[in-house]
Amino acid sequence: MTQLPSVPLSELLSNTAEADVGVTLLQDTCENHRLALPNKLFEYIAAGVPVVASALPETERLIDAYGVGWCVAPDNPAALADALREAIRGREDLALRARIARAAAELNWALEGDRLIKLYAGLDGGSR
Repeated sequence: MTQLPSVPLSELLSNTAEADVGVTLLQDTCENHRLALPNKLFEYIAAGVPVVASALPETERLIDAYGVGWCVAPDNPAALADALREAIRGREDLALRARIARAAAELNWALEGDRLIKLYAGLDGGSR
């Protein structure tokens, strides 16, 4: 297996966009993993790549809500292989691509950063 060198952050999304599928598999070993929304999940969406991810509550909720991929038990090799095959077949699915584009338009730092700033501003009880 060939290991690719690291790329600058500015090139990450364009390199990721060349992939057929993005994979993020956390094991359900702790509460942190169970409730996680991995950064890679958002990177794949931003790059327009379908996702295969662990069937953990928050990850599954997001993937199902936007219809951007498949969730599997990470310790089930047969289910993972099936999901990967389906994801690779689905790479040219125009409806899937449209759902990923919609998710990318909604799940990005420009929007989320604004929400975070407004949340922080509201924490002071409007005393400013």
